[in-house]
Amino acid sequence: MQFAGVSAQDDDNENLSINARTSFYLNQRWGWDSAYTDRKQNKFYLRNAQLQLRGNAGKDMRFYFGFDIAQIISKGNDPQNPALMNASIAYKGLKAFDLLIGFDKICYSRNNQVSFFDSPFWQRSEIVGGALFSRRDLGITLHKDFLNKRLSLWGAMYSGLGEAILLGYNAPSGKYEYVARAEYSWPVAVKYKELDETGMVLPVISAAINGRYSDKSLPVGQNFASGTTGDFGNKVINGEKYTYGADVNMMWEGFSVQAEIHQLRMQLRDSSDALLNGLPNRITKRNDFAGGFFVQGNYFHKKWKTGLSVRYEELNYNDLVAGYFARWGVAACWKPKGTKVMLKAQYFYNLQEETAIDNLNHKEQLRIGMQINLK
Repeated sequence: MQFAGVSAQDDDNENLSINARTSFYLNQRWGWDSAYTDRKQNKFYLRNAQLQLRGNAGKDMRFYFGFDIAQIISKGNDPQNPALMNASIAYKGLKAFDLLIGFDKICYSRNNQVSFFDSPFWQRSEIVGGALFSRRDLGITLHKDFLNKRLSLWGAMYSGLGEAILLGYNAPSGKYEYVARAEYSWPVAVKYKELDETGMVLPVISAAINGRYSDKSLPVGQNFASGTTGDFGNKVINGEKYTYGADVNMMWEGFSVQAEIHQLRMQLRDSSDALLNGLPNRITKRNDFAGGFFVQGNYFHKKWKTGLSVRYEELNYNDLVAGYFARWGVAACWKPKGTKVMLKAQYFYNLQEETAIDNLNHKEQLRIGMQINLK
């Protein structure tokens, strides 16, 4: 067993590690709309108080279980910061592929696989934050590596309700969501991190394509359970939903760049669906589109243990509603040598907002805080 540097092991095939991590910050916003007087987002916030249990149960089986005490107390089911992070089992005894069963991260989007604790930012980009498509779900994932792990393939079947599956919900149609991902790295496989903390001697590049498909339907007069469809109504829809995207990553001598683009195509069953914005069927043909991208550049000074990042992102929540969301941000982090602590600060400036869908009511945001990762 391992906790804060102390370890023990029963035998070669059975062991357990317990990792603890926490993070907290001060959030401050400026540039409020004159008619908006609610300032509750200016606050101190305990973002995480996590425990993660990982270990081997035999030679070929590994289990993962992680939860966040802070979110359990607050009854949170935020896709970016869930109360339950994972509860899954991986089996590697099959020659054809590795098998992951349970609740865990979905094999879609590179950024989704990056731990929050490995990022200088306090927030993920909006397009991958869990508002338009789920980040975690319950299901079965198949995975296979080739070419010394330079080529990786995933295929999965999930409930299709994402984080809402933890609330005991299910779609009336009883249909699933299907996900696939293919990633190639050169000249070696790369880890899912944003910062090049080791200083890669040779440039390392990875590129991937992703896709996911769901087809759900509602009986006449019924609605999905509260919280299922997400903040903007297009996370789970009454119809067919195609989500596809691509991502690239490069690291070299402390510099790193990540970019992702994702598009959603939705074919609604009901011509009066709110996502169609009241437009006639002859115009929409019951189709709705959403999507966006982000680009992020980073530099990490290995000797000073300091990182600096810049990000730009755009997102169109609904192409049938005027406007789009755009912002840029910068982040800085410092990891004192010999500690498990990281000090992080981020600043965001909102350039555009899709007011009819997501009225932000502010222009600027600053977050300063600390995270501790005992592993």
